Amino acid sequence: MCLQLTNCVCRLGQVRSSSAVVSAVLDVFPRLSRWWKVDSASVESKMVSLTLLMKLLSVDSSVLSHSHHPAFDVIWSMYTSLLTDYRTTLAFKV
Repeated sequence: MCLQLTNCVCRLGQVRSSSAVVSAVLDVFPRLSRWWKVDSASVESKMVSLTLLMKLLSVDSSVLSHSHHPAFDVIWSMYTSLLTDYRTTLAFKV
């Protein structure tokens, strides 16, 4: 029983620390907007930014469920700009 409780406490600590890491990266996420916003951004940099976002959201997806989260607008802007970008292929958008 004590071992199970210890494991639960460790998992809770990991969840808190993983949320802190996601928050820290999302706090600087607006600075990375040149990876997907500017006309000179390559498809590769757009793919890197999208992969980073997918990894962050797989760790802590609460940013998408709370529209008042500070990073929500940046993520929404990234999503819509990548969808409407005429330089990316349909395969990239799917």
